[in-house]
Amino acid sequence: MSLENMHILIVDDDQFVRETLKDLLELEGASISLANDGLQAFELVTKAESKFDLVLSDIRMPNCTGIEFLNKIRSYEGKVPDVILISGFTDISEKQATELGAKGIFMKKNVLDRLLEYVRKKKEEKEPVIEDVLAEDGNFNILKFSIN
Repeated sequence: MSLENMHILIVDDDQFVRETLKDLLELEGASISLANDGLQAFELVTKAESKFDLVLSDIRMPNCTGIEFLNKIRSYEGKVPDVILISGFTDISEKQATELGAKGIFMKKNVLDRLLEYVRKKKEEKEPVIEDVLAEDGNFNILKFSIN
C-alpha cells in the first residue's frame, strides 16, 4: 500500500536518522517534513495545525526531548497528530509513553520494518495491536505489532 497523501514529521537530532527515515517513507509515497528537536517540531505542529498525520520523534535530543515535546503538545488546544517515539535507548516503558500520549515506541535498530507496518495501517485507519516483547539482549523492550 502506498503512503500517498500522508504527511509525516520526523524529529531527530541525528541528521543520518532523519534522512534515512525520510528517504524510506518518501519511497513509499509519503510527504515528509523534518525537525531537529522537540521545540522545532512543536512550532511546526502548531503552525500546521492538522497538517501532519503522524510525528516520529526521537526521545533523547538536546534543547527539547521527545518527552518534553509530548508534554507540550498535550497542553496544546489545537488538533495534534499521533506521535510515535523512536530511540536507540530509552528508560521509559511503552506504558509510560502511551500515558504521556504517544502511540508507542520503536527502537531504532528495528524501526524500519515495524514503522512501515504501523504507518501503512495508520493510512488504512486500522489500529495496530501492540504487545511488548523483551529484546534478545534484555536491555530494552521492542514493540511487536499485529493487526486484527
